[in-house]
Formats: sequence, structure tokens, C-alpha cells
Amino acid sequence: MLSAEKRTLFSIIFGLLWVLIFVLLEAGLRIAGYGIDTRPFIVPRYQKDTYVMNTNFIKKYYPRKALTRPDTLRDMMIANRFSRQKSASALRGFLVGGSTAQGFPYLTNQSFGKMTESALKAGGKYQEVELLNLGLSAVTSYCVKDISRKLLRYQPDFLVIYAGHNEYYGTISATTGGNYFTKNLYLALQEFRLFQFLFNLRNLIAPAPEYTTLMEEQFQQGQLPLDPETDRKVAEDFIKNIDAIVRLYRKHNIPVIIIEPVSNLHDMPPFSGEGDAAFKEFIQRYAAVVQKGDLRELRAFYQDRLSRKEYDRNANARYLDALAQWKLSGQPELDGFKSAKDLDTTPFRAKEILREKLRAYCDERGAAANLHYIPLEEIMLAKDAPAAFGNEYFIDQLHFTQTGQRLVSRVLAERIAELFQFSAAEKERVAGFYGDDGRIDQAIHYLPAYRTDVYLKVRLLTENPPFTGMLIPYQRRDTDGVTEANVDPELVRLIFESNERKIDYPVLCAEYYINRGQIETGKRYLDSYLWNYPGCYRPYLIQARFQKIYTKDLYGTLATYKTAYLLSDKMKLIHDEIAAYLAEQARGDLFAEIEKYGKPIK
Repeated sequence: MLSAEKRTLFSIIFGLLWVLIFVLLEAGLRIAGYGIDTRPFIVPRYQKDTYVMNTNFIKKYYPRKALTRPDTLRDMMIANRFSRQKSASALRGFLVGGSTAQGFPYLTNQSFGKMTESALKAGGKYQEVELLNLGLSAVTSYCVKDISRKLLRYQPDFLVIYAGHNEYYGTISATTGGNYFTKNLYLALQEFRLFQFLFNLRNLIAPAPEYTTLMEEQFQQGQLPLDPETDRKVAEDFIKNIDAIVRLYRKHNIPVIIIEPVSNLHDMPPFSGEGDAAFKEFIQRYAAVVQKGDLRELRAFYQDRLSRKEYDRNANARYLDALAQWKLSGQPELDGFKSAKDLDTTPFRAKEILREKLRAYCDERGAAANLHYIPLEEIMLAKDAPAAFGNEYFIDQLHFTQTGQRLVSRVLAERIAELFQFSAAEKERVAGFYGDDGRIDQAIHYLPAYRTDVYLKVRLLTENPPFTGMLIPYQRRDTDGVTEANVDPELVRLIFESNERKIDYPVLCAEYYINRGQIETGKRYLDSYLWNYPGCYRPYLIQARFQKIYTKDLYGTLATYKTAYLLSDKMKLIHDEIAAYLAEQARGDLFAEIEKYGKPIK
């Protein structure tokens, strides 16, 4: 029989062997190139002075997506690129959160993050301003916390958080199982390639069905009737995650700015309500009376409804109550619409208990934690009540229109200018940026094709579940001024053609206008392509091809070609195109600048 000392020694050796096996398996998978690199930003192999967004890291937060085939740098559409060496005259911030922070349905660099960056640049205090957007569709506060921790290595001056809408249906949320500890453990384990392999093996055994939209996929997780205990726990876990971020950034003396999550209240009916099947006929009759607008008939129907308590927990009935009160009194009562929102059994909008706990947390922690809270609801009410919480500011249930994007951007820019002690003149220039919509459109390269694309995205969204199952249909007359009647069919054709030909539609738009002699318009689309994807080689390659024909600027064209070549990890096609161009210009001597990087990769 083994002595106690020998048993202890055996246990230690046995444990170390398991650790060694794990280390060897992990090392082997990494050497073999299996799995994803979870860093938000990486350094291109041939541009050591630059960070570009690593879009592979996003796959960590979508557990049903395959992890075995990470995209190469040349395959990524990269919205963020910035210098590794941050100068003393630069202001750098990061924006994290869900799809509203990301900018949906707009491209990331045409939403409030980049508007804010442009406004702060206009202030003139800093030579460089960077507000880098890592908002991701459907991510929750668990993912926001995980991403925020990783951002410290990139020298942020501040962090902006817009989150709270995805805590029920997002990735790593109330509907994905587990408790607070296991959800955080899952994210920690996903840093290891061995666990990525095991999780991916599960996905291969039980593959996820295909859905038209991510929102439709989330909706398949089922309805969630009102449960105060679940709502309280969800809100408390959200605050735990936010607090972890705030405490970490406080240690580094980096301010955190939290924007209060808001949503469309009076123009957005609930997606579903408790007892909808039984109450369908009543709700449809009630909706017809509200829409008709006969006040005498409406008052009688409303009084009868209040006497029938069986409808009190139904979100649709409570939404119609709020509309009826508005029509009868002439004044909207947000509390009624909020109650309807909280009763929605498909809770895609942040519930009031979460917003209240967030507000209380920020009030309590405040300046002592270098935490800065933007009470967006209060600001919007002061600016444009009651229209602030309808279709003018929201494009669906919670994402902003361009009007909403610009309001949030201005509020955020002014808070950052205050925080970083801009002078009165600098603040005036920041505010002045928002005085001209055309200037904002120009700054973010928001051209007609992008507006048309937004219209098509919103139409796709609303023509699929959960919108198609609503008892009270969601209605909007236009999408940022574009309606079915006045949408440009040629731009629609180009967008659909781009999907079929797998060519980015700004390139097709540029080709379309250039072929018709509208060179400047075509060039604006090429510039917008580069603005939206500055870390991808393709916009630079297309720019270089334009420059060699229309600008005749040898050195400028070569510089653009060189950037495309290096960001593509030395693609042979670009190498040969540069060689041919320099030969045409009888400047083969300049090719040494390209050849010094070694042979191209096929």
C-alpha cells in the first residue's frame, strides 16, 4: 500500500501530465493553424507600423459559427485601421456594444461613432482623433466586458459603451443557458484552441439551421413571458459586467462613458404578448378603433377595455392603451408605452429595470470611478418630445435613423470635448460640425447608394420574423427619406448585381458613373469604399487603378498600389499589376521599392 507521501506525489505527477497533455494539444493546434485568433486588432505581416481589425475575433462570440476556417487578412472587410505608435497629439477611443453601437443598418463608419470622430477632429484640439468601433450585432454585456478587457493593450484614452438591448436574446444571454459564472467561464475557455475544437465539434454534430436575418435566428429561442425574478437577475448580471469594466479602466485612469440605451416606444408595437392567440380578435378590433380616431367611439372602447382585467398582462393591449390615452388626452405618456415594452414576450428592447439599475449604478459610482453617464432619454425628451421615441429617430425597434445617429453623436462629442477640456472655441467648432447635414454626409461619405442599401436592409428585416408575426404590424412611411415609390431602381439593381457578382456595390456604382462620364461621382464612391474599409486591400487596389488612368500621379499611384500589395500579404496579382504599370511609365527603377519585400504569394 502506498504511503500518504507517495500518493500525494503520484497525484501531483498525474496532474502535471494532464497539464502537459493539454499544453501539447493546444500548441499542436496553434502550430497547425487551427481555430481563431481572439485579439481584436492584429499587425499585418508586411505593415508593422499598423493595426487592423481582426474580424476573426468576432467568431468567438457567435457559438454556432464554425471556428475551423479563419479568414485570411486578404479576405477580411476591415473597418478599423490605426497606427501602432500613438502620437502625443492623438486622441484615441473605442466604442463597444451591440448592433446599435455598430451602427446597423448603416455601415459602421457611417454611424454615430465616426460622426463623433469627425466632429472632434473639427474641434482642432488634437491633430489626430480615432474613435474605433467594435460594436457587434447581438452581443451582450458578457461579450462587451470580454472585448473591453482586450482593448487596454491598444492605448485607449477613453471607452464608450452603448449596450443593454441584447441581454435576453443575444449571444451569451438569458436564453443561452448557464449562470453568471458559467457564461464567463465559456468565454474564458474560448481563448484556447482545444476548447474551440471541442465546441466546434458540437456544432458539427448538431448544426444550426439557416436564417434570413440574425434577428430571426435569435427569435427562434422562444418567447419570454414576464418574470420579475428573471428580469431582476438579468439586470443585476448586466451591472456586474459593466462594473467589472469600470473598475478595470479606473485602475488605468481611463474614463468610461456609458450611453443610456433607449428605444422606439410609440411607433413600435410589441412583437408578441402573453395570451395573443386568445386575444387576437379583441386586439385587432381595438387597433382598428385606435386607427380610426373617432374619439367618442375610442373613449367607450377604452373604458370597456379597462374594466376587463384579463388583458392587463398582454403587451399589445397595453400598447393600444397607451395610444388611446395619447389620442384622448392629446399628450403621450411614456410610462404606458414602457409598460407595453416590458410586457413584450419577445424582449429585444432593454427593460426598464435594467435601465433603472444602470442609472442608479452610474449615479452611485460617478466621478469617483471616472465614469461618465449620458442620460439619453432625458436629452431626447428635452430636444424633441414626443417625437423623440418614434420613427423619426428610430429605424426599427431600437436602431437609430440618421437623425438619431446625429443626435447621439452630438451628445457624445460634446461630452468628450468637455471631458478632455476643449477650449470654448474648440467646443464651438465641434458643435458647428452638426449645423450642416451636408457636411456630415460628406464627412462620413454617405452617398445615395448607401441610403438605398439601408432601405433594402430595413425592408428585409421587416419582411421576416419576428416582424411578420406581429398582431399590430410595424409601419413606417420611409427610411431616411427613401420610400418604395421614390427608391432609385438603378441603385437597387446595382446593389443586387453586386451580391450576384460578389463585387462590393460601391465599386459597381463607381464603374456605373465613370462609364457615363461622371468621373467625380464615381471617384466619390471609390473614396467612400476606402473610408468604410481602410484595413482591406481591395479599396486601395481599386483606387490605384483609378489613379493611374485619371490622375497621372506616378508616385501617388505607386504608394496606393504599395498599400494594397502589403495589406493583401503580397498578392501576386497586385505585384504583377504594379510591374506592368511601372513598365508602361518607363520607371522600372521604382520597382525596387516593391521587390524589397520578397517574392509575392500566389
